Order: sequence, then C-alpha cells, then structure tokens
Amino acid sequence: MPVTGNETVAQRSQMANFDLNLKQYRDGLKNLGMGDLQIDELVHTRKFMEDVNIVSPADAFIQSRNVSPGQRFDKGTELFRLADLSRVWILTDVFERDAPLVENGKLVRVTLPGRKEAFAATMSEALPQFDNVTRTLKLRLEADNPGFALKPDMFVDVEFAVSLPETLVVPADAVLDAGL
Repeated sequence: MPVTGNETVAQRSQMANFDLNLKQYRDGLKNLGMGDLQIDELVHTRKFMEDVNIVSPADAFIQSRNVSPGQRFDKGTELFRLADLSRVWILTDVFERDAPLVENGKLVRVTLPGRKEAFAATMSEALPQFDNVTRTLKLRLEADNPGFALKPDMFVDVEFAVSLPETLVVPADAVLDAGL
C-alpha cells in the first residue's frame, strides 16, 4: 500500500504529540523530585518503580528530615531541610553607641572562641535591624566557611576595624594636679 502525503503529515503530527506528552511526563516526574538517571531508567526498562530517589540539587547538610521510607506525602510537603554551609551568614550585635563606627562592605575578622583560627567576613549590604530591648544593632556578615568550621547556632568573636581620629592618650597616673 503506497504512503500518501496526508499519512506522513498525520504521522508527523502524532509523533510531535507523543514527544510533547513525553516531555510533559518527564517534567512532571522532575517536579516530583525524581532525578534524570531514574527517569532514564524508567523510560529504558518501562517498569513501575516503587521507590523514588530524591537527589539534592546542591551539596548540603541535612538540617531536618520529615519523611520516612514507605511514607506517603502530598505535593508541596517539605521532605528535607538542607543547608549549604560552604558560605554562611554571621549575625552579630553592635551596641547603639558603636553603630556609627561600622560601615557596610568592610572586612571583619571572625574567630572561634578558644581557637586561633580566623576567618575574613564582609558586612552585608542588607539593612541592619535595631533591637530596642537590648539597644543593639543586628548586623549580618557573610563569610566563606572552609572545612565547615562554622556551624549553625555557634558563637564567634567578631573584630571590626575602626578608624578613629588621632588623640592624645595619657595614663591617669601621669596627670599632676597643679591646683588650677
């Protein structure tokens, strides 16, 4: 039976619809958290898979896990909370009277208590928040975290480089009262 021009157009249309449906299915599986390797395996074997491998989109530490094997979940459920600790924020308090001495974008020295190891951090351009209870300015510093030495909820020591005008400093013992 000879193939007519109409049949090839119909076949092309059918193949285009098939490709579109396949792309929509792949996108749907990706949105559910299935990785490319598992989708390719599903297409290749054409077998139903009971388990879905969830792959993190980045190298990170698991902060919380809200799913267990065999558990069912709805769309939008938070399964894991991840934290990339290669770059961290350090939140610090600066007393109200010292706030004018601190400038955005300046380098800050950060050390861990009891260790000699120091990190360089930069003051963030984010607007600081003022805490009226403690009378302090809440600043955000950004720092690289080599070796993941800085962890969530740790305390660190922060040193700001401050430039002050030149002044004369004399020990109190050196001042003699002349009586005038």
